[in-house]
Amino acid sequence: MPDSLAYYITALRKDLNAYSDARLKQYGLTDGLFYYIIYIGKNPGCSLSDTAHFLRADNGHVTRCIGKLEQLGYAVRTRDTVDHRHYHLTLTVQGEAIFKELHTLLHDWDEIVCQNLNDGQREQLLELLRRVCTREGGKGGQSHV
Repeated sequence: MPDSLAYYITALRKDLNAYSDARLKQYGLTDGLFYYIIYIGKNPGCSLSDTAHFLRADNGHVTRCIGKLEQLGYAVRTRDTVDHRHYHLTLTVQGEAIFKELHTLLHDWDEIVCQNLNDGQREQLLELLRRVCTREGGKGGQSHV
């Protein structure tokens, strides 16, 4: 089992969740909502469908998560002025502050888990993971996180 990509991905995900749990809870965020803050913060004005595609979630789930972020005061949905069926997502001032902290959290965690890698190895690992996530014919999308 330890020679499986799934094993390592699961172990890393659990490690990230344990590392970030206390910080997320203080803002009323779950580990799932965390990624919405990061994506919107890096892609202000993105659409619900862009977000759904990147996070590999269905539109209904994205709509519910954005609603939760709106209730918490972290995100805003703005109707498109041309096509009223579409919305653009942005972070509020409070959401921007949390985005900066969470972005730092991700950076710090990356440093911890990659401490045994040199810069070249780290870049190689990221490139290989990008290739896995954006494989031809797969569900992968261009990473913006």
